[in-house]
Amino acid sequence: MIDAYGRSAHFSGHNIRSIHSGASGRDARSRRQPISRWQSAFAPLQAGAEAGGESKQVTSARLLVVHEHAFPYVDLRVDDHAQPIAEITRLWRLYAPVADNYLKRVLEPDSPEANALSVGYLTAEEAGAVLAKERA
Repeated sequence: MIDAYGRSAHFSGHNIRSIHSGASGRDARSRRQPISRWQSAFAPLQAGAEAGGESKQVTSARLLVVHEHAFPYVDLRVDDHAQPIAEITRLWRLYAPVADNYLKRVLEPDSPEANALSVGYLTAEEAGAVLAKERA
């Protein structure tokens, strides 16, 4: 876990059956690049995976961000996936452009941004175009 001030903590519990360890401390997130807002939020996940922190293949990932309010700004999770960090990064890229609108929907439900979200989600064609752009 990393807070907005760069402080970090980890906990594995006493009954964990696998090998476990962790690093925490000021700016323990990634030695290669700092986190700027949410765009680099996946750097710590990728750095941990590259460091070989798991004895088995990683199949899940989660991004939970509590920002200025008591509820999550972002809560994304991927389970049972061959490339969970890449997949959660892809999901974030789809969600990020409208994340603030979802926040506005909660705080100001009658705002134009909130109403725009109520119209519907991406059509199949729009989703296909986003995915095609990612693959290009």
